[in-house]
Amino acid sequence: MKLALVCAALLLGALSGCARAEAASPRMRLLTEDYPPFNMPQEGGKLGGLCTDILRELFLRAGISYSMELLPWLRAYAIAQQEDNSCVYSTTRTPGREAQFKWVGPLVSNSWSLFAGPHSPEGVAVLEDARAYTIGSYKGSGMSQYLADLGYKLELARADELNARKLVAGHIDFWASGEFSGGYIAAANHLPIRLLFSFNTVQMYLACNPRVDERIVQKLNKTLVGMQRDGAVDALRKRYR
Repeated sequence: MKLALVCAALLLGALSGCARAEAASPRMRLLTEDYPPFNMPQEGGKLGGLCTDILRELFLRAGISYSMELLPWLRAYAIAQQEDNSCVYSTTRTPGREAQFKWVGPLVSNSWSLFAGPHSPEGVAVLEDARAYTIGSYKGSGMSQYLADLGYKLELARADELNARKLVAGHIDFWASGEFSGGYIAAANHLPIRLLFSFNTVQMYLACNPRVDERIVQKLNKTLVGMQRDGAVDALRKRYR
């Protein structure tokens, strides 16, 4: 009888330990937008892109379960601010956002750049030269906030691809986008757009709700460092060059 009670107690303790371990590693909800080549939809509804690939490998190595969803940026950003165990990527880390999230990364660098179209004014060699003109940017992005804080005249779109088409049509004078994302959108849509220059370089992260367990954030950051050291991140980058 005593042996049976001991075995039952051990079994109960083991089950309790498993339950605690499971509670410590909840399923994470990863939200993103269509922002190629970092995150973008692919055939069959699957998500792809450089940052998506990095995060898949990261969560696999860390042994943390997750789901991924593609949403409009402002909605994805708001959910990550409000819901436990949710994160949004690829998010530019800025002083204004610092306290709003817990941060995993950096995943990639992103050069903010100015693009011109067939109707763009000539003689714009640095950002200050564009102050008199209308610049298209992405609503809710760190880049648009940066330019707004500097006093530039902006026309904001809900999707960055719309800015590219507005630029070609002459509805905006210039387009501010990421060097890689802007070039990718222009090439994919065969648009006559040219890169003028880059004006700022930022780091993009997985931004997690501040209530996410700190142990999860630390584990992900530690695992990401390992991926950077063993060449896994560089190997993934080469797929998108």
